[in-house]
Amino acid sequence: MAGQPLNLAKKQSDVLAALLIDAGQPIPLYELATRVWEIPPPAANSALYAHLSRIRRVLTDDEVNLTKTSRGYAIHVPQDRVDVFQFQQLIEEGTRPGIDDRTGAALLRQALDLWAATPLTGMLSIWAAGVRESLEQQRITAATLWARAQIRLGLPGSVATELSLLLASRPLVEPLAAELMRALRACGRSAEALEWFARTRGHLIEKLGTEPGQELRELHVAILRGVPEAGQEHDYTVIRRHSAAVPAQLPAYATDFTGRHEYLRELDDLLSVTEARTIVICGTAGVGKTTLAAHWAQRSKERFPDGQLHVNLHGFSGQEPMKPAEALTRFLHSLGIPPGEVPANVDEASALFRSLLVDKRVLILLDNAVSADQIRPLLPGAADCLVLITSRNRLSRLVAHDGARRISLDVLPMEDAVALLDKLLGARSVAEAVAISDLAQACARLPLALRIAAAAIADRPHQRVTDFVHALADGDPLDVLSVTDDQQAAVRTAFDVSYQALPEETKRLFCMIGAFPGADFTIAAVAALADIDVTPAGRILDQLAAMHMIEQTSHQRYAFHDLLRSYAGKRCQAHIAEAERLAGLRRLCGYYLAMTDAGARQVSPQMFRLEVASALAHRGEPAFADPREAVEWLDSERENLVAVTQVAERERLHPLAWLIADSLRGYLDLRQNKPDWLAIAESGLAAATDAGHLAGQAAAHHNLALVCRSAGQFERAFNHLAQARTLSREAGWTEGHTAALCNLGILYAHQGRMREAIEHYGQALDANRRTHKLAGIAVNLGNLAEAYRQMNELPHAMALTTEALSLYTEIDAPTGCGIALVNLGGMHQELGDSELALSYVERGLAIHRKLSDLHHEAEALSELSRVHCAVGRPDAAVSAAKAALEINETQGNRSLEADARNSLAAALAALGHTQDAIKHYKRALAVSAAAGALYYEIVASIGLACLLAATGETVQAETLAQRAVKCAHEAGYRGQENEALALLGPAALA
Repeated sequence: MAGQPLNLAKKQSDVLAALLIDAGQPIPLYELATRVWEIPPPAANSALYAHLSRIRRVLTDDEVNLTKTSRGYAIHVPQDRVDVFQFQQLIEEGTRPGIDDRTGAALLRQALDLWAATPLTGMLSIWAAGVRESLEQQRITAATLWARAQIRLGLPGSVATELSLLLASRPLVEPLAAELMRALRACGRSAEALEWFARTRGHLIEKLGTEPGQELRELHVAILRGVPEAGQEHDYTVIRRHSAAVPAQLPAYATDFTGRHEYLRELDDLLSVTEARTIVICGTAGVGKTTLAAHWAQRSKERFPDGQLHVNLHGFSGQEPMKPAEALTRFLHSLGIPPGEVPANVDEASALFRSLLVDKRVLILLDNAVSADQIRPLLPGAADCLVLITSRNRLSRLVAHDGARRISLDVLPMEDAVALLDKLLGARSVAEAVAISDLAQACARLPLALRIAAAAIADRPHQRVTDFVHALADGDPLDVLSVTDDQQAAVRTAFDVSYQALPEETKRLFCMIGAFPGADFTIAAVAALADIDVTPAGRILDQLAAMHMIEQTSHQRYAFHDLLRSYAGKRCQAHIAEAERLAGLRRLCGYYLAMTDAGARQVSPQMFRLEVASALAHRGEPAFADPREAVEWLDSERENLVAVTQVAERERLHPLAWLIADSLRGYLDLRQNKPDWLAIAESGLAAATDAGHLAGQAAAHHNLALVCRSAGQFERAFNHLAQARTLSREAGWTEGHTAALCNLGILYAHQGRMREAIEHYGQALDANRRTHKLAGIAVNLGNLAEAYRQMNELPHAMALTTEALSLYTEIDAPTGCGIALVNLGGMHQELGDSELALSYVERGLAIHRKLSDLHHEAEALSELSRVHCAVGRPDAAVSAAKAALEINETQGNRSLEADARNSLAAALAALGHTQDAIKHYKRALAVSAAAGALYYEIVASIGLACLLAATGETVQAETLAQRAVKCAHEAGYRGQENEALALLGPAALA
């Protein structure tokens, strides 16, 4: 949605298509099944429920939603968001009574351009075949009406091209054949028109055993005799060839032109807007601006019967840009002005040019422009003329002051890049399909690079495409992407021309950005890297974006495409001294340290951390207004933070590496992105180990222990914490040693070793009380409380949690407050105070949602489900548990999943959905056992045993209950032990 494809499987896409055809209308489940399957399978309804559930999850657009009523399922979506409805609406508008031919043809053209492929491809049902046939008939009708309007407008050339392609795949459609014959006749190509009649007649006789209809036969006779058709007062005007005064200068049509459908539609739309008479196509070097412009211009030239002018202004060609006077002289000669009569003065020549184009329809293609000043004298005053400009510059002044419309051209989508290589390489692309895809990616989907790569591969018939891809990866891609006998046919040369056009200060900043290690960059980060203020940094970055040396991806964020990144890196190596580059990286890492340190104080103030020396944090102490702002910044910079930590370790900026990694620990725990978390933690450990910094090593082992615990790798987590405790003691880092005790307690508790957990929590609490570390005290109290809660000592647990909440509030630690509130809610529920329980849990849930803390939001939803279930709201309980499970799909935490499934199973059981509940309990049992989460395993065992006993499977129920009793007794889970013992009574298993 919102311009992005949905992540759906094939059958889910079929279900969505079946709903969209009748958007807004409820479709019964049985009818939906017949639409999706040729023969619905026995389990069709169950499959549809699963597909509809997946569709509902991926529909994140507020304007699109899937609903269920008593009459069936319906998808609600604005009609302008569905191409079928747009198609039908455009046809209706284009054929309404009284509409003029020009407007009608434009609307019908828009309708036809919506066709990208056969509708409902791959759907084999009778319903789908009927829909395809209906839409195809509508398309044929639209094409026929469009063709008639175009011919009446005196534009038969486009009709001949379009209908030749359409009729080739639909040889039995007589109305299309008739309009094609009329268009060819109007173009002076009567012989071709007669050939199409013979071809169509042959198909009709062969396939249907019938002769053409009356209309086609009479048209055939009229063309043979050279007379108007019967019933017409006059014949269509024959389009004559251009005279010398009617220029036709457009570049040759690109036979291998591929893709760009959205841009072509946008150009068509702009052409239909009367006030859009100047269009700028801008983009980086080699992105295909000229190819697109020439292709569209050739396709649209029939709209400009008074001629088409073209000039290469050499704005970025390595030679002197063409002066406006020279371009005007060329144009005036083409329009019939003798050389001796062309004014020498630019203003007079421009005025003459405008005068000649009054009341004419001329297309002017100005290729490779450098500036607005170069363009302005070449702009006609005629309202029916169109100027199409290509440039690497955004030409903002032309947009602002002259009303130009701008189209920014991007690299090819992956599908189109592969398609272009398929065309260029022919049979070789079929044999090496995977390598072709890799090659498209290695060329950054830049059309120039793709064409050069294809030419280089064609020159080496014995080299595999795979070998060429490896050469790009192993060497400098800018060296590989060149044509041996043409220096201009090289990606590096194209970039060089753009680079040389930059002012000197802009060149220097471009080179410095070549040292930036991340994927994209902000103005503030670049300012730190280059040691300049933010204002000039922003101005220079905007200059680079205007020249398409970088692209602006969002507000104050910029990025390279891959080949320009490589080019900037080479420029950095060539023009920035090593000492200057390292100094820039040190400032950049210092900037990120200052930001992550400030973020940590907002996001996780309760977490212990190493102290950050102010000398290391670049440009003072930034401030975030609140935790949400801090999380948003950290989210936007996550990939950069991985890269910066790694480059700090690689460049031996050691303290910066381990301090950034340590300051990110709370955020990484919040987001649970394990690959990034592991990469950052390992870089921090490598840097601290290389420098021999004991506290830095201890902090890194803490970080690694957390990520291992989150991934269910408990033995590795124990090992890291043991090293953290030892190193902290050796370094004299009391806070780190205390935190190791606390985290060891968490691991023990997870495994059901409650006595050891409580012992470690108590030691940590005593240590933190001695040093008055309020955050540490709050964490220890919360952990102790949860241990006592699991041991069914609820009053003691509640008192500890209340004290922890007070401390979290005092130190302004929202995450801690949210956790404590949810836990208090669960305890109140277990004590029978449901209303108070609901209040606490909802308050905690609101905090986690405000912080975008998905991990703790999922925990809170599972607790909320249990509260709803206990007060007799099983439907609400099911919804909350399912929401927790959906969140965990992004978290990948097996303990979270086990907790959510236990809650969901209990809610389903309360609704009487016994078999579904059993399924979720079994899944929770397997997941918790795999995760070593004993508490959740026992809860699942008891719930499953209860349901199995109720359904008569008493032997399996008794086995589960006995194991639950044993495990709960050993761990000290007295509440669960009592529940399991109750199941073993004779009545329960009767």
